[in-house]
Amino acid sequence: MSVNGGRGRTPTRPISGGDYKLLHYYEDGHDELYNLTTGLKESRNLAAKLPKKTADLNKRLFTYLGAINADLPKMNSEYDPSKTQTTSILGLTSL
Repeated sequence: MSVNGGRGRTPTRPISGGDYKLLHYYEDGHDELYNLTTGLKESRNLAAKLPKKTADLNKRLFTYLGAINADLPKMNSEYDPSKTQTTSILGLTSL
């Protein structure tokens, strides 16, 4: 299990169960649920239509994360969205 994210994306954690895949978004706590047999492009979020499946996978995810004592992403209290950061090809950050 990995924390997805990257430049311009919020950290997420996936879990799958049967035909379904759940993505938990750490930034705001919302979940997205996709049926992998009918929607391989993950374009139709079924979380609102299938709240029990969503809750089940969310519970399984956090039970597993607790069992392995996983580090969870934390909000950066020093982040200032009004400051634009760019990274050069050399990996140097400028404001």
